[in-house]
Amino acid sequence: MTKQGFTEPTLNECGADVSREWYVGFRHTCPTCQVRKHYPVRLGINYLKTAAERRAEGKAIIALLTEHLKSGWNPHHEKIEAYLQRIQREKEELEQETPKEVALADRPFNEAIAFALEEKRPHLANKSYGCFKTGLRFAQRAATALQLDVKPIREIRRMHIKEIMSQMVRDRQADYDKEGKGQEVTGNFYNKYKGYLLCILSELVEFEALEYNPATKIKERPAIKTNVHRHASKSEREMIKSTLQLKWPRFYDYLDTEYQTGIRPNEIFSIRICDIDWNSAYINLYPRDGGSKTRIARQVPIPDGLMKTLRKMKLESKPPTWFVFSKYFMPGPRRMPADYASKNWKDIVKDDLGLNVSLYSFKGLGGDDKRETGISLHAVSSQYGHTKMSTTMIYTHGEKERMEEELRRKTKPL
Repeated sequence: MTKQGFTEPTLNECGADVSREWYVGFRHTCPTCQVRKHYPVRLGINYLKTAAERRAEGKAIIALLTEHLKSGWNPHHEKIEAYLQRIQREKEELEQETPKEVALADRPFNEAIAFALEEKRPHLANKSYGCFKTGLRFAQRAATALQLDVKPIREIRRMHIKEIMSQMVRDRQADYDKEGKGQEVTGNFYNKYKGYLLCILSELVEFEALEYNPATKIKERPAIKTNVHRHASKSEREMIKSTLQLKWPRFYDYLDTEYQTGIRPNEIFSIRICDIDWNSAYINLYPRDGGSKTRIARQVPIPDGLMKTLRKMKLESKPPTWFVFSKYFMPGPRRMPADYASKNWKDIVKDDLGLNVSLYSFKGLGGDDKRETGISLHAVSSQYGHTKMSTTMIYTHGEKERMEEELRRKTKPL
């Protein structure tokens, strides 16, 4: 006889290896079909960068799944994402409709910021939404601990946001250093989630629930530069280039596309053959299939060197809906997952060559090399699709030194 009910959801954390896919898993027997299966649920957990963040998110997912399994959710017939959307729609249909601008100012803090994030969601890519959602949960947890969760949003002031941010750090510290080894949460955490809360509260200003954003002008804390995406040295670059050209030329073409255009690795997998404008030498990037980080389509100019590579691939003879880089980085009908390139990069570059160089760093390396040849920072920023020059300077690590050198060389005496 098939075992009935469901097992307690548990987090599969892959030995704390964040390069692998984490998930929360459980077994469940369908009461009607009598089918017992294992169900892995991710809900955006793999977008988080550190093991500590993923464990915190895993706890929230376990609580969520346990609650809905007990209430009768049947994963055999309905995925958790569809189920959550359905019950939310049903809840909204039951609620009496009131003008948002009138009712919102009197809503409790936790409810108001949840509403604000959902209003912002259409303008966020899936990955960005997942990061904001995590920040929202941290803020709601902290507000509850401070008994600010039920305070009307119109009464929230800057002092309250500072208290919430400090409580978020304390909560995070408790999760981060369970073993009491003295590990401390850095200012990077504080600054990142303050930024998320600032953006969420800005939506409430738009709805006139707040007269001003209470998260503005809160000082950031000293951040630690992790150097995760440091640029490869000249010798490292040559090792990577020669190895890929010899062992996996198409992977080299993929890397060269990132280097020359600044297109993010995941976005490169979203490029279809029909997205290439051969006459005007543009790649049209569309925010479909979650490939683009933003919700805005943009055109990326194709450098002459990359155009020659694309021509050699004979893409025009392939079906136009095929992806330029599919399985084995060859043209094909399948859209590859975001981690396909990073897993192969780890095997070839990090493990075999022993180089601590990230795949994503070649975006910034390409920008730095463009600046060294005399291409303006504005042009690089435009190619990257950035709205602010300061964002581009995050990737071009040598920009400060270039500006200082230019000042020395070009400043004339009185």
